[in-house]
Amino acid sequence: MGILLAGLWPFNFFPKNRVQWLPQQNGIHFGGYGEIYGPEPLPVPERNPGPRLLSVELWLRGETGYQTFSPILSLDARTRDRRSWTERFVIAQSLSDLVVEGQFQDSDTPSTRLYLDRACHEGKSRFLSVTSGREGTRVYLEGVLVRVSPTLGLAADDFSGRLLVGHGTFGQEPWSGDVLGLAFYPRVLTAREVAEHYRAWLNHQPEELSKAGDGGAVYLFDEHRGQQIHDLAGRMPDLTIPSRFRVLRPGVLEFPWPLRPSDLQDTAVNILGFLPFGFLLTAYFRELANCDRGRALGVAVVVGGLASLGIELLQVYLPTRDSSLLDLLNNVLGSGLGALLELRFRTRSRAGS
Repeated sequence: MGILLAGLWPFNFFPKNRVQWLPQQNGIHFGGYGEIYGPEPLPVPERNPGPRLLSVELWLRGETGYQTFSPILSLDARTRDRRSWTERFVIAQSLSDLVVEGQFQDSDTPSTRLYLDRACHEGKSRFLSVTSGREGTRVYLEGVLVRVSPTLGLAADDFSGRLLVGHGTFGQEPWSGDVLGLAFYPRVLTAREVAEHYRAWLNHQPEELSKAGDGGAVYLFDEHRGQQIHDLAGRMPDLTIPSRFRVLRPGVLEFPWPLRPSDLQDTAVNILGFLPFGFLLTAYFRELANCDRGRALGVAVVVGGLASLGIELLQVYLPTRDSSLLDLLNNVLGSGLGALLELRFRTRSRAGS
């Protein structure tokens, strides 16, 4: 029962969406496990094959003290075989860094990450601009070019999924911070336009942003109430604030890679958590069921694995928990180590007597 409580606590299958309107300025605060949905698919023009032309502007303020990788904005799409989903474009916070992540153009190869070192240091508000086109991706902070990747870009089919703000589409670590503005343009903004837009956002001149719409969208977050965030120009659908939080694409027994610091901490917790389970179960089968050493060890590992499997499968339906193959393997290892400790303890006790 203790293992079950630890694995499924707090048993909240329908958690509240942790977002709040900022009281003194335009924007939304995300308090962890909060999210805002965009339309699915994102109705951006230009369906021609080849690299997609897109510019994204995100005005944000991340909280300090992060110890993990937390998506802030993500856009997913189907893989080339159309059988599963993958995150094609992500803006995230990693420790005190901002990260722009995406995949190579027209490819299912592993993603590429561009790091903006200490961009979230001291919880400062930052204005991030990302342009993606035939010449790759350019990243700007406060209107100044800081990173360039000639190979990173969005492919033509990268808009088949849903836009998500405040959380990743696959249940990664929750993000805490403020989003103060968001805009999309179906073309590559020039360096001059990026600088002009930064000044327009900073000086609260939305009319300057709407002039450069060209079919794009500008979300000012100036509603201050309700569950809809409107495009300034009215060209694109509203963003929606759901009342309940849910994982958009829940995974089943997925292996986290690359491993994060939190995964290493979870490894130790999951092994130590199942040590007493394996120890006591082996003691029961040896003492009361009169099993031999090998059978008691095998039963402890199998029962520990089945208990862990049941917990991990139930966690698929818990939006604030991840169904992890790594956790399952660590639980089985913990059960086995606990069983071996009991057998070792019994052998020493008998030798001492």
